[in-house]
Amino acid sequence: MKRLRAVLIALTAALALGVATPAAQAAATVNSSTSATLTLATDQTVQVAGSLSLTVDRFEANDDSIVLVARLNGQVSGTLAGIPVSATFNNVRVVAAMTNLQANCDAGTLSFNYRVTVPTQGITVTVAGINVPLRGAVTLRGSVTIATSQIADEGVADVVGALICEIDDLLEGGATLDDVVAVLNRVLSNLP
Repeated sequence: MKRLRAVLIALTAALALGVATPAAQAAATVNSSTSATLTLATDQTVQVAGSLSLTVDRFEANDDSIVLVARLNGQVSGTLAGIPVSATFNNVRVVAAMTNLQANCDAGTLSFNYRVTVPTQGITVTVAGINVPLRGAVTLRGSVTIATSQIADEGVADVVGALICEIDDLLEGGATLDDVVAVLNRVLSNLP
C-alpha cells in the first residue's frame, strides 16, 4: 500500500511539473497530387490521376533516405477507351520513399515528392461503375506542398514558417537525416 501511494504521489508530481510522458503525436492530413498506372486483371493499363488525402503519422530516417508513414484516402480517375475508370483508396497504410525535399524560408513552403507501391488490399477499382480486379500492386507517385499562406491561424502559420526556415537551413548546411526528420515531425505536430 505504501509503495502504491509513493507511485501515485510521484506520478502526481510529475504531471504537475509537466514532465510526464508526452501524448502520442497527432497525425496531419495534407492533400497530394497523385498519379499511377493501373494494370487491370484483363492486362489493360490505364493512367489515373487526382488528389488523395495523405494522413501522415510520422517521418522516419531509413538508411540514406527519408520515408513517411501515412494512410491514403480518396479517389483517382482516368479513362480507358473513353470509359471512366476510378481507383478508390480507403485508409490504406503506406510507407513511402520521399524525394526532392525542398524548404523555402522566404516563401514559407515545404514540398516533397513520394513514391510508394501499394498492394491491392484497400483499393477498389471500377470501370464504368463495375468493380474490376487489379493484376498486381499499384505504384503511386505524388507530390505534397505545405504552405504557411494556406494556414488560417496566424500563430500556427508563424510556428510552421519558423520550422520551414529551420529545415531550409538544415538542408543547405548538410545536416544529418535524423536532424531533418526531427524538424519534419515537429512541422506535423503543429499543422492544424
